[in-house]
Amino acid sequence: MGKNIITSWIDLQNELLCLKINSMYYKKVEAGRSIYYVFHPKFYPFLLLRLFVVFLNFFRFNSLLYQPYKIRSQKTFFSNQIKSSFLKNSFEFFFIFAGLRHFVKPSYEADYYNQRIKDVDLSFSKTDKPIVSIIIPVFNQVEYTRTCLKSIALNVSKKYEFEVIVIDDCSTDQTSEIIASLHGIVYKRNSENMGFLLSCVRGIEVSKGKYICLLNNDTIVLNNWLESLVETIEDDPNVGCVGSKLIYPYGLLQEAGGIIYSDGSGVNYGKYQNINYSKYNYKRNVDYCSGASLLFKKEDYTTIGGLDKRFEPAYYEDTDLCFSFRHLLGKEVVYQPLSTVVHFEGVSSGKRAKKGNIKSYQDINRIKFVEKWTSVLTESFAKCNVDIAAKKYLSTKKIMIVDSYLPIYDRESGSNRLFNLLKIFKNLGYHLIFIPHDSKIIEPYYSMLTSKMGIEVITKERGKFSFIQVLKTISKETNILWICRPNLNKKYNFLTRYNAKTKWIYDTIDLHYIRLLREFKLFPKKKLGRKINRIKRLEISLAKRADYTIAITTIEAETLASEGVKNIEIIPNIHVPYQGKKLPSFSNRENVCFIGGYNHKPNVDAALWLINEIMPLVWKINPRIKLYLLGNKPSPALLAYANENIIIPGFIEDVSEYFLTCKIFVAPLRYGAGMKGKIGQSLEYALPIITTDIGAEGMALTHNENILIANNAEDFANNILNLYENEFLWDKISKNSKQELSNYEPQKIEQLLAKIFN
Repeated sequence: MGKNIITSWIDLQNELLCLKINSMYYKKVEAGRSIYYVFHPKFYPFLLLRLFVVFLNFFRFNSLLYQPYKIRSQKTFFSNQIKSSFLKNSFEFFFIFAGLRHFVKPSYEADYYNQRIKDVDLSFSKTDKPIVSIIIPVFNQVEYTRTCLKSIALNVSKKYEFEVIVIDDCSTDQTSEIIASLHGIVYKRNSENMGFLLSCVRGIEVSKGKYICLLNNDTIVLNNWLESLVETIEDDPNVGCVGSKLIYPYGLLQEAGGIIYSDGSGVNYGKYQNINYSKYNYKRNVDYCSGASLLFKKEDYTTIGGLDKRFEPAYYEDTDLCFSFRHLLGKEVVYQPLSTVVHFEGVSSGKRAKKGNIKSYQDINRIKFVEKWTSVLTESFAKCNVDIAAKKYLSTKKIMIVDSYLPIYDRESGSNRLFNLLKIFKNLGYHLIFIPHDSKIIEPYYSMLTSKMGIEVITKERGKFSFIQVLKTISKETNILWICRPNLNKKYNFLTRYNAKTKWIYDTIDLHYIRLLREFKLFPKKKLGRKINRIKRLEISLAKRADYTIAITTIEAETLASEGVKNIEIIPNIHVPYQGKKLPSFSNRENVCFIGGYNHKPNVDAALWLINEIMPLVWKINPRIKLYLLGNKPSPALLAYANENIIIPGFIEDVSEYFLTCKIFVAPLRYGAGMKGKIGQSLEYALPIITTDIGAEGMALTHNENILIANNAEDFANNILNLYENEFLWDKISKNSKQELSNYEPQKIEQLLAKIFN
């Protein structure tokens, strides 16, 4: 067992142990137990294990592991509960080592915002035409309100103009003096105490924004809180309202969307769980989202008649509002995990219902809610397992997709193809479960799948055994198991055992053994020769066993058929024509470019062939032509070639500028297999291409019509020099490129997939 495996195992056990201790402790403390509950005997075995893990970490000699202890030891959470300074610090020290501060981050605390924004510097820009009106009803608790406002000032960008409206419900502390004096705040004080609901109504009445965002004052909004809410509702006209992920200040999950049962009782999905667990981290439809952070269109709010005043003074008004958006307007209620809010909960109203307090209205208004929505609640809200209830709005058609890692769609061709396939699967009405074999959460790709597209991404977050159990459970309801690459098909095809109706689809990406065989012809090595035979046997065996085998090109489909494989379908790369400004003409372009991920050996070979053999022949005739080697992860060895004529910029998020300004795209691929995404990418921009037979493989392109083909350095150089000066030929190939691309547009691929799936 390697060192990294051991340390990863220690970290995982520490995470699971801390979650257990935190969940046990805070669940009881929130219900009214003393802060000293951690000394109950039931904690002893867990605390001993935790201290053992801490002991192990101190022997790993990694200063980063000690940092949380150092930071936390300088603070205390017990300013109000414990008088003695010595006891306070001792108790905090114990909490740190017990793991009860494990999930806390600095941005969850008021100090973080006080250090960055002084009280006198807190202000907001005034705007006459806000996109969003943030409405914050308050009753006392001015320090919470000020922290909330500081978090808005610090964490909300200028992408969407907003106004902040504070409705003061007759506070008796310093709220009126402090908040009313802040620049840029719309402050309104009620003439009498009206309660939360009517304060919200008043705030909405005076608002100017297209969107209303209700926000509790006992909250801290985190980075991208507002932007992700607005983007969600703007991206889909079917969304009626969208709510945030709520977390406790001690770092556990408070709510990942709400569940309502037929008796009107509610459940905060994921309460006291790890905020990073995958089942709480993808966009989905829910019964309701808490009014602690909820965004909706003001126009829709007016259409449904606003907040129902039968739920005065508070509780169930947000649930009723969400039900109205869904059942009166026919719109969706969406949970958006990218929007995260720390919610202290119960600061104004208390955490437990007592006779006469505001919290007591929770039970009173539940009865009113049931009376109003009886016909809806009896349909599909029977009590059941919370994980099942949380997924009631998901499609019953499910696809599980397995690949080596998340689709890094702007960095490599295979990932771009898969990313486009995911979009098509969604269009076909499936719920998608994506399994990245490496379990790595890579941004922005993870958020694109989960929070933008609503794809459930499953990782080994709780260890390998738990991971396998989760996959087995999901497999029982999976219609299609789409597995990429031969090695992953070998590992994951066992999942078909749990549902006889599941279709197993083996997506080859390309025929690996053909790529290796071509590499062997250029660089013959005995070890590579043995690997080719092993990979070929595996690929053919898997293709014969799978319900469907996906080839990328006609050539590879014919190769598989010749080996006795049946049920072959061709799903090529997917490309969309460039939709931007008018394409520059021949005379407004210069230089040549190549693109590829340099962790893929055929791309490295192509780049070196260009540098060492092809371009020197070009530069003898035209030394002014520059070569741009675009793409991800160029090695230090490749970067060493960079000079005034060879530009190697590394990864660039948007490469369109190069495809719009370069005169020629070159792809001197000497080995490889499948369809080359870089060729399709150039066709998208109608940029004339010079490549090899292997580069053009599988795309039915014709030399001198829609592409130029050259298979040795001299011919390649001559084609570059000729096309660089020949405007007639350049225009002809550019024009024909646009026509060729139509075979690879999403609509055609969607038709093919619908046929396979049905």
